Amino acid sequence: MEFQLLGPVEASDGARRIALSGSKVHTVLAVLLLARGRVVSDGRLSELLWGWSPPATMNAQIYTYISRLRKLLGPGVDLVRRQPGYQLTAAGAHVDVLQPMGASESLALLATIAGNSRIVVEPEAADVIVRACAGLPLALRAAAIRLAARPHRPAARLARRLADPALRLGELRTGDLDVGCVLGSALRARPRGERNLAGVLASPAGGTFTAAEAGVEAGLSEDTAEELLERLVEGALLEMAGIDAEGRPRYRFHELVRLAALTETAGRSADGRLTAAG
Repeated sequence: MEFQLLGPVEASDGARRIALSGSKVHTVLAVLLLARGRVVSDGRLSELLWGWSPPATMNAQIYTYISRLRKLLGPGVDLVRRQPGYQLTAAGAHVDVLQPMGASESLALLATIAGNSRIVVEPEAADVIVRACAGLPLALRAAAIRLAARPHRPAARLARRLADPALRLGELRTGDLDVGCVLGSALRARPRGERNLAGVLASPAGGTFTAAEAGVEAGLSEDTAEELLERLVEGALLEMAGIDAEGRPRYRFHELVRLAALTETAGRSADGRLTAAG
Protein backbone atom coordinates (compact mmCIF):
# COMPACT_ATOMS: atom_id res chain seq x y z
CA MET A 1 0.00 0.00 0.00
CA GLU A 2 1.30 3.44 -0.96
CA PHE A 3 0.18 6.68 0.69
CA GLN A 4 0.83 10.27 -0.45
CA LEU A 5 0.05 12.93 2.12
CA LEU A 6 1.79 16.04 0.84
CA GLY A 7 0.00 17.04 -2.30
CA PRO A 8 -3.42 15.57 -2.98
CA VAL A 9 -4.00 12.92 -0.32
CA GLU A 10 -3.92 9.65 -2.23
CA ALA A 11 -3.66 5.93 -1.60
CA SER A 12 -2.92 3.12 -3.99
CA ASP A 13 -2.71 -0.64 -3.72
CA GLY A 14 -0.56 -1.84 -6.57
CA ALA A 15 -2.20 -0.61 -9.74
CA ARG A 16 -5.44 0.21 -7.91
CA ARG A 17 -5.84 3.88 -7.04
CA ILE A 18 -8.12 4.46 -4.05
CA ALA A 19 -10.38 7.50 -4.27
CA LEU A 20 -10.30 9.43 -0.99
CA SER A 21 -12.77 12.29 -0.98
CA GLY A 22 -13.39 14.91 1.69
CA SER A 23 -10.94 17.05 3.65
CA LYS A 24 -12.01 15.54 7.00
CA VAL A 25 -11.26 12.01 5.76
CA HIS A 26 -7.89 13.26 4.47
CA THR A 27 -7.07 14.77 7.87
CA VAL A 28 -7.98 11.62 9.80
CA LEU A 29 -5.92 9.42 7.48
CA ALA A 30 -2.91 11.76 7.56
CA VAL A 31 -2.88 12.00 11.37
CA LEU A 32 -3.21 8.23 11.84
CA LEU A 33 -0.45 7.50 9.33
CA LEU A 34 1.91 10.06 10.83
CA ALA A 35 1.33 8.54 14.28
CA ARG A 36 3.26 5.49 12.98
CA GLY A 37 1.15 2.84 14.70
CA ARG A 38 0.53 4.80 17.90
CA VAL A 39 -2.99 5.39 19.15
CA VAL A 40 -4.43 8.81 18.29
CA SER A 41 -6.98 9.88 20.88
CA ASP A 42 -10.49 11.06 20.12
CA GLY A 43 -9.55 14.39 21.67
CA ARG A 44 -6.58 14.86 19.33
CA LEU A 45 -8.66 13.95 16.27
CA SER A 46 -11.38 16.37 17.38
CA GLU A 47 -8.86 19.18 17.87
CA LEU A 48 -7.38 18.68 14.41
CA LEU A 49 -10.78 18.37 12.73
CA TRP A 50 -12.69 21.18 14.43
CA GLY A 51 -10.31 23.13 16.65
CA TRP A 52 -11.88 24.63 19.77
CA SER A 53 -15.48 24.21 18.57
CA PRO A 54 -16.21 20.50 18.02
CA PRO A 55 -19.80 19.52 17.21
CA ALA A 56 -21.91 17.74 19.80
CA THR A 57 -21.85 14.70 17.51
CA MET A 58 -18.05 14.64 17.18
CA ASN A 59 -17.63 11.01 18.32
CA ALA A 60 -20.24 9.80 15.84
CA GLN A 61 -18.66 11.85 13.05
CA ILE A 62 -15.18 10.53 13.81
CA TYR A 63 -16.57 6.99 13.76
CA THR A 64 -18.13 7.74 10.36
CA TYR A 65 -14.78 8.89 8.93
CA ILE A 66 -13.05 5.81 10.38
CA SER A 67 -15.68 3.49 8.92
CA ARG A 68 -15.33 5.14 5.51
CA LEU A 69 -11.55 4.68 5.61
CA ARG A 70 -11.89 1.02 6.57
CA LYS A 71 -14.10 0.36 3.56
CA LEU A 72 -11.86 2.30 1.17
CA LEU A 73 -8.52 0.92 2.32
CA GLY A 74 -9.62 -2.70 2.61
CA PRO A 75 -8.20 -5.61 4.61
CA GLY A 76 -4.55 -4.65 3.96
CA VAL A 77 -4.86 -1.85 6.51
CA ASP A 78 -5.69 -2.57 10.15
CA LEU A 79 -7.72 0.38 11.49
CA VAL A 80 -9.04 -0.42 14.94
CA ARG A 81 -10.48 1.15 18.04
CA ARG A 82 -7.92 1.36 20.86
CA GLN A 83 -8.86 3.40 23.90
CA PRO A 84 -8.75 6.34 24.01
CA GLY A 85 -8.86 6.60 20.21
CA TYR A 86 -7.91 4.77 17.03
CA GLN A 87 -4.84 2.98 15.70
CA LEU A 88 -3.81 2.36 12.11
CA THR A 89 -1.21 -0.18 11.05
CA ALA A 90 -0.36 -1.18 7.51
CA ALA A 91 2.42 -3.72 7.16
CA GLY A 92 4.85 -2.77 4.40
CA ALA A 93 3.08 0.50 3.62
CA HIS A 94 5.09 3.41 2.22
CA VAL A 95 4.13 6.93 3.27
CA ASP A 96 5.40 9.56 0.86
CA VAL A 97 5.64 12.61 3.10
CA LEU A 98 8.76 14.74 2.70
CA GLN A 99 10.59 13.65 -0.42
CA PRO A 100 11.63 16.90 -2.14
CA MET A 101 11.66 17.13 -5.91
CA GLY A 102 14.65 18.43 -7.86
CA ALA A 103 14.67 21.89 -9.46
CA SER A 104 13.78 20.67 -12.95
CA GLU A 105 10.95 18.48 -11.64
CA SER A 106 9.69 21.37 -9.53
CA LEU A 107 9.63 23.74 -12.49
CA ALA A 108 7.85 21.11 -14.58
CA LEU A 109 5.14 20.67 -11.93
CA LEU A 110 4.75 24.45 -11.62
CA ALA A 111 4.42 24.79 -15.40
CA THR A 112 1.94 21.91 -15.69
CA ILE A 113 -0.48 23.47 -13.22
CA ALA A 114 0.10 27.21 -13.69
CA GLY A 115 0.66 27.07 -17.44
CA ASN A 116 3.95 26.94 -19.28
CA SER A 117 3.54 30.51 -20.55
CA ARG A 118 3.71 31.90 -17.01
CA ILE A 119 7.06 30.20 -16.48
CA VAL A 120 8.51 31.17 -19.87
CA VAL A 121 7.56 34.84 -19.48
CA GLU A 122 8.87 35.15 -15.89
CA PRO A 123 11.66 32.60 -15.46
CA GLU A 124 13.37 34.45 -12.60
CA ALA A 125 10.13 34.63 -10.62
CA ALA A 126 9.53 30.93 -11.27
CA ASP A 127 13.00 30.12 -9.91
CA VAL A 128 12.28 32.12 -6.74
CA ILE A 129 8.96 30.29 -6.25
CA VAL A 130 10.64 26.91 -6.71
CA ARG A 131 13.36 27.76 -4.19
CA ALA A 132 10.77 28.99 -1.66
CA CYS A 133 8.81 25.73 -1.99
CA ALA A 134 12.07 23.78 -1.51
CA GLY A 135 10.91 20.96 -3.74
CA LEU A 136 7.88 20.08 -1.61
CA PRO A 137 5.12 18.87 -3.98
CA LEU A 138 2.33 20.17 -1.76
CA ALA A 139 3.86 23.65 -1.66
CA LEU A 140 4.52 23.68 -5.40
CA ARG A 141 0.92 22.71 -6.09
CA ALA A 142 -0.40 25.44 -3.82
CA ALA A 143 1.81 28.07 -5.48
CA ALA A 144 0.91 26.87 -8.98
CA ILE A 145 -2.82 26.90 -8.25
CA ARG A 146 -2.53 30.47 -6.95
CA LEU A 147 -0.77 31.50 -10.16
CA ALA A 148 -3.34 29.75 -12.33
CA ALA A 149 -6.23 31.36 -10.44
CA ARG A 150 -4.77 34.86 -10.86
CA PRO A 151 -3.66 35.14 -14.50
CA HIS A 152 -3.78 38.95 -14.34
CA ARG A 153 -1.17 39.12 -11.57
CA PRO A 154 2.53 38.77 -12.38
CA ALA A 155 4.29 35.73 -10.95
CA ALA A 156 6.88 38.15 -9.52
CA ARG A 157 4.31 39.34 -6.98
CA LEU A 158 3.87 35.87 -5.54
CA ALA A 159 7.64 35.30 -5.74
CA ARG A 160 8.31 38.42 -3.63
CA ARG A 161 5.88 37.30 -0.95
CA LEU A 162 7.18 33.74 -0.88
CA ALA A 163 10.73 35.05 -0.51
CA ASP A 164 9.72 36.48 2.90
CA PRO A 165 9.79 33.64 5.49
CA ALA A 166 7.22 35.48 7.61
CA LEU A 167 4.69 35.38 4.76
CA ARG A 168 5.59 32.09 3.10
CA LEU A 169 3.19 29.64 4.74
CA GLY A 170 0.32 32.11 4.48
CA GLU A 171 0.88 32.39 0.74
CA LEU A 172 0.97 28.60 0.30
CA ARG A 173 -2.73 28.27 0.94
CA THR A 174 -5.56 28.03 -1.53
CA GLY A 175 -8.98 26.53 -0.99
CA ASP A 176 -8.65 23.26 0.94
CA LEU A 177 -4.94 23.09 0.16
CA ASP A 178 -3.05 24.61 3.10
CA VAL A 179 0.62 23.75 3.53
CA GLY A 180 0.90 25.29 6.99
CA CYS A 181 -2.19 23.42 8.20
CA VAL A 182 -0.94 20.05 6.92
CA LEU A 183 2.53 20.46 8.41
CA GLY A 184 1.13 21.89 11.64
CA SER A 185 -1.23 18.92 11.97
CA ALA A 186 1.67 16.53 11.44
CA LEU A 187 3.67 18.27 14.18
CA ARG A 188 0.74 18.36 16.61
CA ALA A 189 0.25 14.63 16.12
CA ARG A 190 3.71 13.93 17.59
CA PRO A 191 4.23 13.28 21.33
CA ARG A 192 4.88 16.33 23.49
CA GLY A 193 8.62 15.75 23.85
CA GLU A 194 9.12 15.66 20.09
CA ARG A 195 6.93 18.74 19.58
CA ASN A 196 8.81 20.70 22.22
CA LEU A 197 12.21 19.78 20.80
CA ALA A 198 11.12 20.70 17.27
CA GLY A 199 9.95 24.08 18.54
CA VAL A 200 13.28 24.79 20.24
CA LEU A 201 15.38 23.73 17.26
CA ALA A 202 13.25 25.59 14.72
CA SER A 203 14.23 28.99 16.09
CA PRO A 204 17.70 29.27 14.49
CA ALA A 205 17.33 29.85 10.74
CA GLY A 206 18.41 26.80 8.76
CA GLY A 207 21.60 24.91 9.46
CA THR A 208 22.30 21.42 10.70
CA PHE A 209 22.82 20.10 14.21
CA THR A 210 23.92 17.01 16.11
CA ALA A 211 22.08 15.34 18.98
CA ALA A 212 24.60 16.87 21.39
CA GLU A 213 23.93 20.37 20.05
CA ALA A 214 20.18 19.79 20.14
CA GLY A 215 20.46 18.61 23.74
CA VAL A 216 22.28 21.78 24.76
CA GLU A 217 19.62 23.95 23.11
CA ALA A 218 16.75 22.06 24.74
CA GLY A 219 18.34 21.26 28.11
CA LEU A 220 18.31 17.50 27.44
CA SER A 221 20.92 14.78 27.62
CA GLU A 222 22.50 13.81 24.32
CA ASP A 223 20.90 10.35 24.47
CA THR A 224 17.41 11.75 25.08
CA ALA A 225 17.82 14.32 22.32
CA GLU A 226 19.03 11.66 19.89
CA GLU A 227 16.04 9.44 20.64
CA LEU A 228 13.61 12.31 20.01
CA LEU A 229 15.44 13.36 16.84
CA GLU A 230 15.33 9.83 15.46
CA ARG A 231 11.60 9.66 16.10
CA LEU A 232 11.14 12.92 14.20
CA VAL A 233 13.14 11.46 11.33
CA GLU A 234 10.92 8.38 11.36
CA GLY A 235 7.90 10.69 11.25
CA ALA A 236 9.37 12.43 8.18
CA LEU A 237 9.51 15.77 10.01
CA LEU A 238 13.31 15.91 10.16
CA GLU A 239 15.99 14.94 7.66
CA MET A 240 19.38 13.31 8.01
CA ALA A 241 21.92 15.82 6.70
CA GLY A 242 24.94 13.51 6.82
CA ILE A 243 27.72 12.48 9.21
CA ASP A 244 30.22 14.93 10.66
CA ALA A 245 34.02 14.45 10.94
CA GLU A 246 33.59 12.71 14.31
CA GLY A 247 31.08 10.21 12.93
CA ARG A 248 28.04 11.82 14.52
CA PRO A 249 24.76 12.14 12.58
CA ARG A 250 23.72 15.67 11.65
CA TYR A 251 20.08 16.61 11.26
CA ARG A 252 18.16 19.42 9.59
CA PHE A 253 14.60 20.59 9.03
CA HIS A 254 12.99 20.99 5.66
CA GLU A 255 12.57 24.78 5.59
CA LEU A 256 8.77 24.67 5.44
CA VAL A 257 8.63 22.25 8.38
CA ARG A 258 10.88 24.63 10.31
CA LEU A 259 8.52 27.53 9.62
CA ALA A 260 5.52 25.41 10.62
CA ALA A 261 7.26 24.45 13.87
CA LEU A 262 7.89 28.12 14.62
CA THR A 263 4.21 28.88 14.00
CA GLU A 264 3.12 26.04 16.28
CA THR A 265 5.47 27.21 19.04
CA ALA A 266 4.17 30.77 18.78
CA GLY A 267 0.61 29.49 18.96
CA ARG A 268 1.28 27.44 22.11
CA SER A 269 2.98 30.45 23.73
CA ALA A 270 -0.02 32.64 22.94
CA ASP A 271 -2.42 30.04 24.36
CA GLY A 272 -0.30 29.87 27.51
CA ARG A 273 -0.43 33.64 27.94
CA LEU A 274 -4.21 33.65 27.48
CA THR A 275 -4.60 30.84 30.02
CA ALA A 276 -2.43 32.68 32.54
CA ALA A 277 -4.34 35.92 31.97
CA GLY A 278 -7.65 34.12 32.43
